[in-house]
Amino acid sequence: MNDIETLVKRFESLPSAREGRWSVDPLVENRVYLTRSDDARNALFIVGPLASFGTYPKSRAIQHASGVVPVPGGNPIEALRLTSPAGGYGNRAVAHVAYEILALLSTKPSIPNADLVAQVSWVLELLSSQEATMPPDQQKGLIGELLLLRKLIVVAQSAGLPTREALRRWMGWDKAKRDFAAEGLAIEVKATALATRRHHIGSIDQLETHGQETIFLFSVGARLDPTAPRKLPDIVNECRQLLLSLDGSPDEDARMQYDEVVQRYGYDASQEAVYRALPGVLNFHLPPRFYRVSDLDRLRLTSFKGDAPPSMVSEVSYVLDVRATELSPGEEQELLLSLLRSPATGA
Repeated sequence: MNDIETLVKRFESLPSAREGRWSVDPLVENRVYLTRSDDARNALFIVGPLASFGTYPKSRAIQHASGVVPVPGGNPIEALRLTSPAGGYGNRAVAHVAYEILALLSTKPSIPNADLVAQVSWVLELLSSQEATMPPDQQKGLIGELLLLRKLIVVAQSAGLPTREALRRWMGWDKAKRDFAAEGLAIEVKATALATRRHHIGSIDQLETHGQETIFLFSVGARLDPTAPRKLPDIVNECRQLLLSLDGSPDEDARMQYDEVVQRYGYDASQEAVYRALPGVLNFHLPPRFYRVSDLDRLRLTSFKGDAPPSMVSEVSYVLDVRATELSPGEEQELLLSLLRSPATGA
């Protein structure tokens, strides 16, 4: 059975094109071929002269080519080439396109090329839109921050506070600020796909206190998996639906603000269909936990001789293996309430 995962493996088994010769695997003999470009991008060839395709979406990912030399075979062909875009999950996007084309040809084997392309045009948008999605690491970062935002919203509701107060403490979309902060209090969020709580710390001062600030680390294990039914848009929408007024009605102003900051983080809601074709989120393999940064044996400026890195070192990042006592449920609740009740930064 040629499901998405099988098609992905068939693509991966092919060597990349070399010197104009394309290794092919027939999806439908003499009609559609799986292949890989010289830079290891998955691609499809739909055989036929340019005129046979009529009007089709024009983009860098969808182009007609003549003189294509398939291997095996060796006889040049004309074909419409559908190529995955760079980055993200572009190679998987082409597997989705291949799946839909195969499904259509299995019921209409003689369908003309122009009609074939027209009837799968909706899925071809995956190829042109893929580059507008966030890379996997950024998606995991957003998932981690939305998980904490959801916790904060639930605590606000239980304490009789407006849920918009939770949203006002979220700063992660502004790369110059803490992930979550209020006056004198900050939480940095880290999500990892590893089996242990090993997190990349982007700079030596990321966990350094500023003034009288107290910092906590929120750690969670999150993996993106193609079999997961829960996709990034689901997580984004779940948080949005929780933004309510005190009377339980939707807080439309807070939701508008939420939409804006999620977009500034990098999530484009217009690409929802693309995200739904990408891997989703399984259950968190490392449950969310809070740690006092003061309890972590981490790298500090004082770790260097003279309280400064060597003169030729301009930036320092490191991997932190978190091994410390986590906050108890009661301490976690107290922390989140303190965050909500402390004045918001800039207030």
